[in-house]
Amino acid sequence: MPEPTTDLWWLIIIGTIALLLIGSFFIMTVLFSQKRFIKSQREKLEILEKNQRDMQVSRDQLRKLTAHLESIREEERTNIAREIHDELGQLMTVIKMDVSLLKRKIQTKEKILNISETAKDLQSISALADTTIQSIRRIATALRPEILDELGLIDAIGWETNMFQSRTGVKSDFVTNLEKIDLGRDRSTAVFRILQETLTNVARHAYASEVCVMLDREANDLILKVQDNGKGITETELSRERSLGLLGMRERALFLGGEINIFGDHGKGTLVTARVPIKNP
Repeated sequence: MPEPTTDLWWLIIIGTIALLLIGSFFIMTVLFSQKRFIKSQREKLEILEKNQRDMQVSRDQLRKLTAHLESIREEERTNIAREIHDELGQLMTVIKMDVSLLKRKIQTKEKILNISETAKDLQSISALADTTIQSIRRIATALRPEILDELGLIDAIGWETNMFQSRTGVKSDFVTNLEKIDLGRDRSTAVFRILQETLTNVARHAYASEVCVMLDREANDLILKVQDNGKGITETELSRERSLGLLGMRERALFLGGEINIFGDHGKGTLVTARVPIKNP
């Protein structure tokens, strides 16, 4: 018969081992939970830091875009002021001089008025007036194309495509099956400006010989595509300073509830696709 002291020691040893196992399990559980907690906090911190970096990038882009748009406004104002001063100012000065000269001829008493010569002078003044009117219309068209208000977006896009070919020599085609589309004044203007900015980029950077402008409708969206056969824009070029014009296009589309996608194939050209809801979302 074992002694009670031996049984007691065995109970103490077994109990101690059990407590050690339970304690070890508890400590391991706590450590594992703490490790998971630390990992979770680290992931949250990384996400927060990434969001902060993204926000900083967005703020920088917005700041650059604002400066870019202001620069464009100032450039446009300077160009308009120069054209008004250099072109319209000179034309009006010549008209004034011709009118003054004709007035002196009519008022003179030293010689008989030459009807044929006077008619030529009036014809010259009339031609100068026509040139002045054309210059005024050209400047006004640069600010706001009349055709956009008078004939609508489709004809305005066709007109702009033809004008682009006349200005640059790049063969330009306009393809559409649409006969009429009503986006409203502001939305039509935004789509038209997106087209202008896209064609400007083609002229400046694409080194293209051909460009095709396509207008279509998919469900409730208007789809504007501009495809050129130039060198093809790259991802690196999309992120450069000069891509602020593209950022401005994206902002226009985003403001309308739409989007712009740009795909470049090196050596094969660039495709710009603008998708804009026909109705205000």
